[in-house]
Amino acid sequence: MHLNATNHTFFFALCEWGNEDVQSWGASVAQSYRIQMDHLPLYNFPLHTAAGMGFGQGTKNIIDYVATLKPSTFVKQYGWMDPDFLMTLFFPTMTYRYSKVEVSLWAMWSAPLIVATQISNMTQEKISLLTNLEVIAIDQDDSNTAADMVFNSTNNVQFWARPLANGDAAVVILNQNDYLWGAPAVNVTALWKQFGLTQLPTRVRDVWAKKDLVPGVDFTNTSYTTLLDASDVRMFRISCESKPCL
Repeated sequence: MHLNATNHTFFFALCEWGNEDVQSWGASVAQSYRIQMDHLPLYNFPLHTAAGMGFGQGTKNIIDYVATLKPSTFVKQYGWMDPDFLMTLFFPTMTYRYSKVEVSLWAMWSAPLIVATQISNMTQEKISLLTNLEVIAIDQDDSNTAADMVFNSTNNVQFWARPLANGDAAVVILNQNDYLWGAPAVNVTALWKQFGLTQLPTRVRDVWAKKDLVPGVDFTNTSYTTLLDASDVRMFRISCESKPCL
């Protein structure tokens, strides 16, 4: 009420650290609402050194916790889940692979991309991660929805999917294993139907590589196969022969 009385435009971010079932009411109070404890610049930190909900304070732990919330149920325009700051390439603990996973999933959730960094002194590598327009376009898509985890394998490979406003779909294939602990790459075959696609894909755009996959060579009507390194991700924007894809 008092903010409205100022007659100024605000972005009001609510921090409840995920407590009190904030995802069920946060959007009625604020434009974004924190849904778990503080994010530390670590990939896997399954400890609770701060107040709040969640499975830990690392990127991997946040991803696993958000999966349990089914974010598509709650995310809407002016009501975005906030997993906390991006710790992209925070030296020395957030490597390029860890950071690429982080940015990818935050974008898939339509999360606020709030950067914990000195933006006046960013490396080209960090700029490439934080200013990829194709990734940002998915994060800020007019659908104002969020990806849900649609598959979780026994070897820690996850599939995430969300619809986009123009009828396309955004999907992620994630190998959550930790490469710095020597976890190997995994051969992954993803069936498009596992993401919920109801139409045949006609264009599969790798938004990190900024290139289209070649039909019949890189993917088929039914599937996509890749060797995916530990702590790495494939992120695609998919168009279908008729829309919507999902």
